[in-house]
Amino acid sequence: TTGVLLVAKTPAAEQQLTEQFKGRSMKKRYVALLLGHPGGPAQSSTIHVNEPIGRDPARAGKMAVTAEGKVAKSVVRVHAYSAERDISLVTVELLTGRQHQIRVHCAHLGAAVAGDGDYAEASALATFRKAFK
Repeated sequence: TTGVLLVAKTPAAEQQLTEQFKGRSMKKRYVALLLGHPGGPAQSSTIHVNEPIGRDPARAGKMAVTAEGKVAKSVVRVHAYSAERDISLVTVELLTGRQHQIRVHCAHLGAAVAGDGDYAEASALATFRKAFK
């Protein structure tokens, strides 16, 4: 994944950025290519995910949707879907900031991030890699 580094040129700008982060008025939106359609059988174009994320008890170092996890909220918007390739182009808006949140929530919806060897099903990942060699 990639990120953004914000640098404030003045103390006043730093204070404004800090307030935006604390007040959650700054939106964090990411673009992703997913294996499958995250909207279920109805192929919904906007999916609100409100599933807690915590340590995966079965896989050390990985995260999962778990009842004991911390609150995690995302909004997934499908912008394009190819039935032929079974891939979706989406944006994901994070309303919270949990470790691996996009990867975990999308995999939980049955449409893991393309190329994600940790959270995608092996067969879907192999099909994707073969199709795009």
